[in-house]
Amino acid sequence: MQRLQWRLMLSYILVTVAATFVIGVVVMAWLTDILFFMHQRPMTWVDHARHTAASMAPMVDRDPVDAPGIRDLVTTERDAVLHAGDEQDSMLHHGKLINIHMGVNPFPKNIAIVVVGRDRRIVAGSAIAGADEGVYLDNLLTPGEHIILNRALSGELRPDRLGTEDAVGIDAAAYPIFDAAGHLNGAVFERARTTISYRDWLIGSGSLVLLVTIFMAFVATVLGSVFSYMTSRGMTSRLEVMAEAAACWSQGDFTAKALEKPGDELGELGRRLNGMAREVADLLAVRQRLATSEERNRLARDLHDTVKQQAFAAAMQIGAARERYPDPATTVHLDEAAKLVAAMQQELKSILRELSEEASVDVGVRLKERVIDWSRRTEIAVDVDVAAGTVVQATSANALLAIAEEALSNVARHSRASMVSIALCDDRSGQVELTICDNGRGLDSSNADGMGLGNMRQRAESLPSGRFTLTSQPKEGVRISIGFVKKETVDG
Repeated sequence: MQRLQWRLMLSYILVTVAATFVIGVVVMAWLTDILFFMHQRPMTWVDHARHTAASMAPMVDRDPVDAPGIRDLVTTERDAVLHAGDEQDSMLHHGKLINIHMGVNPFPKNIAIVVVGRDRRIVAGSAIAGADEGVYLDNLLTPGEHIILNRALSGELRPDRLGTEDAVGIDAAAYPIFDAAGHLNGAVFERARTTISYRDWLIGSGSLVLLVTIFMAFVATVLGSVFSYMTSRGMTSRLEVMAEAAACWSQGDFTAKALEKPGDELGELGRRLNGMAREVADLLAVRQRLATSEERNRLARDLHDTVKQQAFAAAMQIGAARERYPDPATTVHLDEAAKLVAAMQQELKSILRELSEEASVDVGVRLKERVIDWSRRTEIAVDVDVAAGTVVQATSANALLAIAEEALSNVARHSRASMVSIALCDDRSGQVELTICDNGRGLDSSNADGMGLGNMRQRAESLPSGRFTLTSQPKEGVRISIGFVKKETVDG
């Protein structure tokens, strides 16, 4: 059983770890890709452009436009973003920062910030080649960047329509600039080149997935080991009890019982094994009684056919010797021999009577013993009414007991009855009748011919003038009646 227990534990652990690993990989990859890589970066730059546009709105609203102030603010914003990226790189390099990207720096290596007026000309800007003041910005943009700039200059405020990723690691965003009265004065355009690439994303996300999955697998292994040990231990302990019971049964000891724990398949298996053991024990007991009865009948026949006949012949010889040798001295010895032969004949008659009496048994006593034992084993109540001194031939008794045992077995397995009534009647005319009734769920047409009824009918009809009757209705129980005629035994 130890090998079975370890196999069950190992299967539980492997399934748990494999399932955890697959779930971890799928969930982490999906979350990393969908939640961060596909959405977060462009939206971050749109938010930054909105903040920059709000800061520059007063400078753009002046007449003339405060170009020096805008340039200073552009420089300040750009330096702040680049400085934050340098700090992020430093913290990652020294192992002080672990974020959702595991080494992928979302801050840019370079950023360009440009302010344009309503006429699309550059007011101030930096880090874009050819972005001189007074130049049209459209000539320096990609098609995707051109679209978001047009949207910003048309007053679009929805963030998802003002950001784009035109190339791997290149993000762009635009945002409109309004004056105090809410009139459109221009737009802010930003282009950022980050350290995020597909290669970086794969390496960083893969590292995170691997670490998280290893941790989850470790936890799953511990929990799976505990759970599988508890489950497999309970299962193997119950199987050990069944194996020990089977070993006892193989040695002829039917007092051992398999564990009958209700509610699962092992409990049902234990119940059926115990039922099988009881049936085997009853069968062996019947065979033993039959063997004993057959042996006694054989001895009776042998004594009758040999010893009794020889004793009778010896008596005849002694009588003939008396007539031939009438002298007193010889007669005394012959008379003594005749007495000895007569005593031997009388003893043989007694022995034959005892042996033949075993061939006729009190079936009522045996039936009552078996019914009481069956009720004790099945915990089903019985009402027994057995006529005293119902003596029948051993073969008839064995058939009647076998029918009763089959009927009681059907009650225990199929009827769901709580009460069984058994009556054995023996009238003066030699008629014997056995009646068995239960208060169970009865029989329907689908099983009226099953459950050993054919065997019971065959046994009943093999009795002298035997008959078998069964009446039943669904939910009204079953009534079985067996009748036959006794045969008187002949002494010798």
